Amino acid sequence: MTENGVTTTNRTGQEQYETFTRTVNRKKKTYVQYDYRDHDGELFSCVKPTLDDCRKARDAWLAAKAPGESSTAYSEVWQKVTTLETTRKTFVAESKMRIAALSAKIDTAKEKAALLQDSKCPMRGGGRCFWRPFERFRYVCDMRLG
Repeated sequence: MTENGVTTTNRTGQEQYETFTRTVNRKKKTYVQYDYRDHDGELFSCVKPTLDDCRKARDAWLAAKAPGESSTAYSEVWQKVTTLETTRKTFVAESKMRIAALSAKIDTAKEKAALLQDSKCPMRGGGRCFWRPFERFRYVCDMRLG
């Protein structure tokens, strides 16, 4: 996150954070050091107990920096990203279900094809065919006899 005390958060819209532990009065506390480079290139940095606290402080900084402009634009972009991510996850889950359903249909079709091939019967639904040389239809299926 830093090199020689200088932040490596260089791209606009980039956020970086790392956790560290600090001992105060023999009690260990975990903190998050957080850096965020705004879309206009300005750096926001803070240290808070949790990442959520850091992000809330960043949002407050954005709102105070350009009321109604930067914070609104950021919120809109963040909302679009969240919506797209949710849509992508839903699509992937539905695709996996469709693939599983199609795989089950293919397995069922393979089983039925194997039954037909074993019975040598051209009719759907299985059965057996008999060779009867003196009848009009030389192959008679027991399904037609019933």
